[in-house]
Amino acid sequence: MRAFGTLPLAWKLACGALAATALVLLTSFAYVTQQLGHNARAQGDATLTTAAKSASSLISAYDEAARRNAMRDFRGFKARFSGTFALHQAPVADGNTGPVLSHAGQVLNGKFDVMDQFTAETGAVATVFARTGDDFLRVTTSLLKEDGSRAVGTLLGKQHPAYATLTEGKTYVGRAHLFGKTYMTQYEPIREGGRTIGILFIGTDMTAILEQLRQGLQSQKPFAGGALYAVDLRDGPPSGQLFGLESARKLDAKDPAAGEFLGSLKAAPDTGLLTPGWSGASMSAVPVGSTRAAHVRNATWNWMLVAEAPNTEILAQNRQALLMLWSAVVFCLAALAAALAWLTSRLIRKPIARLEQSLTVLASGDLTQPLTHQSDDELGRLTRAMEDFRQRLQSSLGVVRDTAESVAVASAQMAAGNNDLSARTEQQASALEQTAASMDELGTTVRHNADSATRADA
Repeated sequence: MRAFGTLPLAWKLACGALAATALVLLTSFAYVTQQLGHNARAQGDATLTTAAKSASSLISAYDEAARRNAMRDFRGFKARFSGTFALHQAPVADGNTGPVLSHAGQVLNGKFDVMDQFTAETGAVATVFARTGDDFLRVTTSLLKEDGSRAVGTLLGKQHPAYATLTEGKTYVGRAHLFGKTYMTQYEPIREGGRTIGILFIGTDMTAILEQLRQGLQSQKPFAGGALYAVDLRDGPPSGQLFGLESARKLDAKDPAAGEFLGSLKAAPDTGLLTPGWSGASMSAVPVGSTRAAHVRNATWNWMLVAEAPNTEILAQNRQALLMLWSAVVFCLAALAAALAWLTSRLIRKPIARLEQSLTVLASGDLTQPLTHQSDDELGRLTRAMEDFRQRLQSSLGVVRDTAESVAVASAQMAAGNNDLSARTEQQASALEQTAASMDELGTTVRHNADSATRADA
């Protein structure tokens, strides 16, 4: 503070103005920075949410197209069975008793020509199920297992998503994962009275559609370092399967981070935002808060569409804008400092220096140097006032000088008179001294004469 007090006034004013301006600018831009960061995060969230919603809409569009194709194929398949179905128990190939389903009096078990012809014409697979106990058995089919053999003799399974619907006598249309492939399927129950005795089934292979969908998700990922993918929320084996990434992956429920992420998605609302501790882009745990994710549930497939991106990338554009902004602020402050330094030097420091120099000359007793200033500001008025003071002082000193000269002349005259008076006084004193001496001599003579007379009388 003491060092600041020793600075020139111009520098104090410049520093004060610069400090006040910097404080206002920094406060304003700090607020702007906060708002820009908030807006950038909001915009990033909106981008992620839009990507997830677009992906969900894309899935729904593919699903709708696949459903229409499946229902069209099913109408052609069902038209091949215009007669009555019947179910009875009879010996089967292995010698045991099993369900035998017949149509129009013809046994369908093991008859593959209708199935194969339908597949050859449409590319879709077909199956006829016969009821066996509480389940349904494939008695004829063109569906193949992973090893290439027919899936005849396999069960529908009570865990199949269509099971409950079919036992109630209702048609089921939807996806089904069968022997390593995903199909868009239609199951229609074969009813006898109030009981489902069999099922007609067709399934169109969705491999090509899913590949197109996967490529579509990859092309729509919102940020270069992010990812757009779907998480299967269905219970059972499909739970946690990921779709849309470079390769087929699945969330490992035993992994704490992956299991927590899957649990949070299952408990999450249909649409929302997350800061997960697990990333599908890297398939690994990440620090909480480092990744931002938006999720949208697709109820049709029971998939949760997740669009995620690192916070650093979401805020990258904002950081670049802030860098440019703060660089501009620093540049403006530097330019302002230079301008203030130049202005204060020109308008304050130099005029004050000239005034100080003139006052120094004036203080040394030289009243001949006039004080000049061209401006009409405070310094100009102060300089003119000091010039008036100089002129009045000079005038007063002239009067004093003239008076002093008159006093000097009078003093000289008085001194001359005094000298003359002194001389005359000295002369008079000398004369008096001579008279006194004469009187003394006379007195002495008189006393002598008197003494002599006295002696003579005696």
